[in-house]
Amino acid sequence: MPASLTLIILSRRRPAELRRCLESLERCRGRERIEVLVGLNGEDALEDGTFLELAVRFPWVGWVSMERRAPGPARNLLAARASGDWFYFIDDDAFFPDDRFLERVWEKLSRARVLALGGPNLAPPDSTPFQRAADAFLSSLLGSGPASIRYRRTGGDRSLPGWCFTSSNLMLRRDVFEVERLRFPASRTAEETLLLHRLERNGGKTLYCPELFVYHERRSRLSAWFVQLFGYGVGRGQITRWEPGSFPPMILAPLALLASLIAGLAGSGLWLCPSLLYLIACLAEAGRAGLGARSPRVACWTALLFPTAHCAYVAGIFWGLIRSRECRA
Repeated sequence: MPASLTLIILSRRRPAELRRCLESLERCRGRERIEVLVGLNGEDALEDGTFLELAVRFPWVGWVSMERRAPGPARNLLAARASGDWFYFIDDDAFFPDDRFLERVWEKLSRARVLALGGPNLAPPDSTPFQRAADAFLSSLLGSGPASIRYRRTGGDRSLPGWCFTSSNLMLRRDVFEVERLRFPASRTAEETLLLHRLERNGGKTLYCPELFVYHERRSRLSAWFVQLFGYGVGRGQITRWEPGSFPPMILAPLALLASLIAGLAGSGLWLCPSLLYLIACLAEAGRAGLGARSPRVACWTALLFPTAHCAYVAGIFWGLIRSRECRA
């Protein structure tokens, strides 16, 4: 008997993005075979008439309203209400690339002997120059280190560490929650990283499938971008404080280069050479992004985003380490 699937979408104050996500799902072949749950994270969502319009527009969706909570506990609540053998978590500002996406999902699930399965998220084709620059940072080894695999559609199906997966495009077998008794933690971000780290520690296997990519909206404003990168750092700091073994040392490489730049600017001659190499690498990535997009604006934004994003991320890590709350999951 084929496995059943529950698609779980967590949404808050983004009705337009949620509509696009559900419309892309509606176009997928086999949509009627899956259960769809949308969690409205925050009571204020009920006061927005747009969500009521969506409930009428998509009657096949199960709508779950909840008091506002961190993404991890919110997803735990939705998973507890899901009936599928597999839970497919996707963000409300992500959407499916074509009408055959679910067919590829069924094919992978029918053959995979794993507890977790996921793929990358890519910038939508209609992204603005700023969004393309943000994507250039995320998909670059210099930008986000080994986690850049999350944002690149490269290679074939393979087993990868948990930090290579993202909750914006992640499938977990029901056994993870019932047999393994794992839950998403109450961190600000990176909740999937800690859950998958614990799953791997217990012997659970994962499968990364580049073919199962989704489009995921990038931040469109500089302020929102800084908040996002700072939040990524806070989540990384929190889960590192709770479980130090979940921290991949390779992520320190671009951060060490940033530190060398700061030391070089502070007048330390010892760090002058590494800081220059960091600046040259940032400019090289900016040139590559600009050529790929055939846009000087993308190149200019990329050159700005690399050092500033690293600063926001590092600040978030230290804030997360200092202000870590007890892991309640």
